[in-house]
Amino acid sequence: MLTILKRIDQLTPAPTLTLQALIPVVPAGTTAATSATLQQLANLLPPNNTLVFKQSFSGSALQNTNTTPITLLAAPGTNLLYAIIPGTAYFKYTYGTVVYNFGVGGLQLNNNAVLGTITQAQINSAVSITEGFSTLVTPGTNTTNQPLLLFAPGANATTGDGVLTIGFDYRIIDLT
Repeated sequence: MLTILKRIDQLTPAPTLTLQALIPVVPAGTTAATSATLQQLANLLPPNNTLVFKQSFSGSALQNTNTTPITLLAAPGTNLLYAIIPGTAYFKYTYGTVVYNFGVGGLQLNNNAVLGTITQAQINSAVSITEGFSTLVTPGTNTTNQPLLLFAPGANATTGDGVLTIGFDYRIIDLT
C-alpha cells in the first residue's frame, strides 16, 4: 500500500541551477579566457562534443591584426588542441562605407600554422560577402596548447570600417 505524505503543491521546489553556476562565463570579445577555464568547460562535456564559436570584429581591432592579432580562442592547455570541424567554418564580411586596405595575405586563422585564409580581395572588398573558408586545413596540422588567432600576415590596414563575423564549430581534443 502506498502512503502519500504530501501533495505536489506542498513540496518545496529545488533551487534553479543555472549554466553560470556550472561554467565560468567569460564575456565575448575578451581574451580573459584562460586555459584553466577552457579545460573546466571541456571537462563538463561528453567526449568529442562540439562547441560553437561566432564573433564579430570591426574598426581598429580588425585593422591592427598584424601587430595585435585577435585571440579567438585562448590556448586550451597542455596536451590539448582545437579541431575545427570541416565544413562549418565561415566568414561574413559586411561592407561599411570605407574599404579596408589589408596587404598581401589578407587575414588568417592561425594557431602556429595557417588554418584558413580570408583573401586580400575578399577583406578589401566594397561588397558584402559570406563564404566558407575554402583553404581550411585539417586538424592534423594543429599544434597543442596554441591559441587560435585572427592575424594579418601583411601590414596593418590603415582604412576600413566593415564588420567581419567569423563562425565555426570545433572540438577540444585531449592528446594524453
